[in-house]
Amino acid sequence: MKKWISVLLIALVAFYTPGCAGRKVSAGPGGDGGPGGQPAGIDTFSNPRELNYQVVVVGADPEGIAAAVSAARNGLKTVLVDRRDRVGGLYTVGWLNTLDMNYKSEKTREVVNKGIFSEFHRRIGGDVAFDIPTARKVFEDMLKEAGVRVLLEASEVEPIMDGNTVRGIAFKRKGKAYRALAQVVIDSTQDADIAAMSGVPYKFGREDLGFPGEVGATTLVFSVKNVNWKRVVSYLQGDKNPYSGATDKSAWGYEVMFRAPTKDPHIQIRGLNAGRQKDGTVVINALQIFHLNPLDEKEKIKAIERARAELPGIIEFMRKNAPGFENAQLAGVAPELYVRESRHIEGEYTLTAEDVFENRNQETAVAFGSYPIDIQAREKGQTGCALNGINPYGIPLGVMVPKKVDGLLVASRSASYDAVAHGSARTVPVGMALGQAAGVAAKLAIEKKVTFREMAHSDEMIREIRDILTKQGVDLSPIKVEKPEMKSWAYPYIQRLRDRAMLSKGYYNDYRLDETATANTFRRMFILINYNSPLRIDMHVLDGFDLNQPIAGRDYIQIINRILGSDYSSYKELLKENIIDETTYLRVEKQREFLTNAEAYALVDGLVRHLEKRKRR
Repeated sequence: MKKWISVLLIALVAFYTPGCAGRKVSAGPGGDGGPGGQPAGIDTFSNPRELNYQVVVVGADPEGIAAAVSAARNGLKTVLVDRRDRVGGLYTVGWLNTLDMNYKSEKTREVVNKGIFSEFHRRIGGDVAFDIPTARKVFEDMLKEAGVRVLLEASEVEPIMDGNTVRGIAFKRKGKAYRALAQVVIDSTQDADIAAMSGVPYKFGREDLGFPGEVGATTLVFSVKNVNWKRVVSYLQGDKNPYSGATDKSAWGYEVMFRAPTKDPHIQIRGLNAGRQKDGTVVINALQIFHLNPLDEKEKIKAIERARAELPGIIEFMRKNAPGFENAQLAGVAPELYVRESRHIEGEYTLTAEDVFENRNQETAVAFGSYPIDIQAREKGQTGCALNGINPYGIPLGVMVPKKVDGLLVASRSASYDAVAHGSARTVPVGMALGQAAGVAAKLAIEKKVTFREMAHSDEMIREIRDILTKQGVDLSPIKVEKPEMKSWAYPYIQRLRDRAMLSKGYYNDYRLDETATANTFRRMFILINYNSPLRIDMHVLDGFDLNQPIAGRDYIQIINRILGSDYSSYKELLKENIIDETTYLRVEKQREFLTNAEAYALVDGLVRHLEKRKRR
């Protein structure tokens, strides 16, 4: 009798918890074959009565795996739930097999993401590119060793809410309904699905930059066979292009691929990022899809088929124009798209572009990033851009703590980043570092009975998290970075332009402030303005100027008249019309014949502000 009463009580807890679940999450695209292999079947979840946990992690992408492993290693009873048939997400289902490494500096190449990411990196071989089945096996081993229960092929995953607090998740598996209750839920889904269903506010895609509803390029990763890798390495190491190269396992270059014809108006291929697999195939990240809603699963499935249809022509072009790929044949396509951008939750702290550029938050960071701000193209014909080079900065706990909802952390690329900072912080090594910090934060929140919101604003709690992470092998020591531009008179103009992705200092982190401005100085800024803002500057305004031609003061007057359809004859008139300010006017009036880059930045900032005012009228 007592036994049956116990069973009844467990059932009541499982199926009658106060609150309601959010919207449903559909299963999404899947598939077998190629890198990644067959389903893992790590745990059958055979005992449905074991529904109480301390931590539930949703999403078995690398970030979620790091969060689950961290929580379990910190002594918490942890379950990892995912809709797919294998762990590894973007790496094993999306086939992204080249790591976006975050280094302390170009010179040292020391990784800033120590801890669980470095452990994973070492176990997959320590290279920039990796074998996908090997990565899957390493992820499985790390989860098993940590004692994480893993449940795959879950569907209709929804948060269980008690007011504004997440108390667990509800889901289905093989027709059966489950409710997993927990003290902490970590959302490591790529799109912050649990957070969105819980009522967490968010921005979408490029909303910050004036493009509501738009996101950066989505990619279908594919693989080819019959590649002559020795020839690939020889060609890319000798093509005299500073932005291409190759190693024994990875290659980047072949900008000629931009010219490969595609019939679909929203699909193009760019230069190749390629990684070798142990079976001899080569996995390629380059096939871009634009104007795709990453939250629409049916649309994503159709996009895979549209992109697949372009591959025969692309590979034919590759054979003729990419040395080493003369005999290449299609070997397979990834079961899932590589989606870079969707939701940006609103957190207790939002990482901004200036946080990245100025290397902020290092004393309070729970994770570090340093990858160049990589702003992906939004539409066919664009190439994307990097706004800086290797540039270490700190990431506070608050980016994972959502507004309005308690009991939840978001450890994924959809954490609280603005659209520009996201271009760097979205990388997987950073996400895995945040996942590790989330596991530690969960331990302290449970032990000390505090909310994550309280924790995010407590210097004492942040220090405790940092101390634990340091003991677990994470390096959170500050990294000194020289920023000579901050001492320049032109710095306010630089800040305004780069915050909106309108100015790049290149991979070498040098604005070259005192060098003579050329037509190319203006061309690069005009391209970024056109790519990353609703403003439009006709590139023909530079017709007649050689790109390497130094720009004199009178030349800029001519350029701005072409842009505005005006007939200004002096900087005095530009000042009167508020197209430049007093500081800029005094600089350009007294300078020698040719403008400097610093003066060019100030002039273009004034132009942008004038165009924005005119657009609002």
